[in-house]
Amino acid sequence: MIPARTSAFYVANLGSEVSRLQSALANGDTTLAEGALQRAKTIFERLSEMPLREAERAEIKILREVIEDLPNKNPHFSVDAASLRDYFLPFAHRLLDMTH
Repeated sequence: MIPARTSAFYVANLGSEVSRLQSALANGDTTLAEGALQRAKTIFERLSEMPLREAERAEIKILREVIEDLPNKNPHFSVDAASLRDYFLPFAHRLLDMTH
């Protein structure tokens, strides 16, 4: 079954791109990092087109700022990989539950 393209679907997919981004950055692979960041930005655009509550929009805005900051040599935010993984994991689980 193909899951509906809900905000949870997009956030779960965003988690995959963030994981790719973090891995590429850790390995010094700027090409892969740029690709993952670009795909993440596309997902953020899809999310911006969805009917979301104000609180959800605010959360997505902060999340975008954090993710776009990851490649910076002197990041404004201090967020570790485990924290981001823990944030995205419930969305991935929900998506998996919807497909079974």
